[in-house]
Amino acid sequence: MMSRLALFSTLLVGLAIAAATLVPIGLRPHLADSADAERALAFFLLGICAAVSVRTALHWVLLTGIVYAGALEWLQEFVPTRHAELHDAGLKAVAFAAGVVLVWIGRRLSERGATPARSQ
Repeated sequence: MMSRLALFSTLLVGLAIAAATLVPIGLRPHLADSADAERALAFFLLGICAAVSVRTALHWVLLTGIVYAGALEWLQEFVPTRHAELHDAGLKAVAFAAGVVLVWIGRRLSERGATPARSQ
């Protein structure tokens, strides 16, 4: 059940990010004073959701998220009031990776805590 919820969350967050990224600038929602903070938070959350929804092969999740960030940035070139910037794509990719790494660390610590201690 958790996997399905995480997958649904990943799809929902990913679609929300795409919508906010590809609408004309006047329609883009503003949640914070800094657009960089909004981008970073959105992709960090997406990275967490994506990593939680996949138990193995986190390297593919990481690669997919980085490509997704770059693709969305590139697609902004086709929206008249938007423009693609390498800085934005990099920020999104790093934030996504941070979310994935956070889940990976959490799993490693959880596995370590679940392993019985060796007796000497």
